[in-house]
Amino acid sequence: MSTIAEFLEKCVGKWFSQRTGHNLTDRKSVLGKGDLWMEALTADAPEAIALCQKYGADPQAIAAGLKMRWEAITASPNKELGSSVLLALAPDPSGAGPLLATPGSNGQPQPGRYSFGSDGALWITLPVEGGWIEERIWFASDNLRFRSSTTTRSGGPTFASFCSEIRMGVTPPKA
Repeated sequence: MSTIAEFLEKCVGKWFSQRTGHNLTDRKSVLGKGDLWMEALTADAPEAIALCQKYGADPQAIAAGLKMRWEAITASPNKELGSSVLLALAPDPSGAGPLLATPGSNGQPQPGRYSFGSDGALWITLPVEGGWIEERIWFASDNLRFRSSTTTRSGGPTFASFCSEIRMGVTPPKA
């Protein structure tokens, strides 16, 4: 994949995710699993326009977008439900560019960045209070992808995770 639009288009669908996370501060691991639904988001979608307005960005600069929803189960008996909107703005000549995401719990929008590694992996960096999250997403095949992330605060890395995700609802190839 050579563009952000092609990469995000490949992400569309329903995915089953298994996650292992490690809190590096208190040295505890967290296991989880869940379902992710991702759908393409056009530049004229109300959610895309609203997110651009929140950031003061021009909707005409949107290169690609995703609307995500998830239901996750961790060690606690409660389901974690959530949703997010992610917009990639037009890249620079290197293929990297600004990334807009639904603001976190503090509600303060701050743009992130995306870029592609030489191996075809997508790198995302998003600011969080007192630090940033860096995530790498890559495909092993069309229906198997991996994600790894690290949360770093002023004192260094505080959380790391790895996810394997399998696309669901795919028709098996004919014999």
